[in-house]
Amino acid sequence: MTLADAMHEHRRRWMPELARLRMLAHGAPGAPLPAAAVHDVGEATGAVLAEASAAQRAVLSALATSRRGDPAAARLLAARLARLTAAAQDAVSAARDGNGTALRERVHRFQALTSATWTIQLAVAPAARPQRTT
Repeated sequence: MTLADAMHEHRRRWMPELARLRMLAHGAPGAPLPAAAVHDVGEATGAVLAEASAAQRAVLSALATSRRGDPAAARLLAARLARLTAAAQDAVSAARDGNGTALRERVHRFQALTSATWTIQLAVAPAARPQRTT
């Protein structure tokens, strides 16, 4: 399996979890969240984080074995994953507080950061970057 294949597989796995989060967060305005919302939001965000982390490990491994290994890329990826983790924690906190409006906002932010993380992983992956000609 190529790096691109592995990355797309991780993305394929997290897409249903993002859809699940959207469904959990889009209840009627002002309606109370279901009792299992905290568990469900934590489970879905945890699954996305696990896949994003696995994709990141694959990228970092490929960078380490290529001649293009770049410590700045590793720091950038780590920072993106840290932001995604914080957004996941915020979504779980909103669910714990029973605040449906805040949960919708936090889920939207989590989805945007997931997309940004994916984009950056693709951008720094050795196979995705154009070859320089000298």
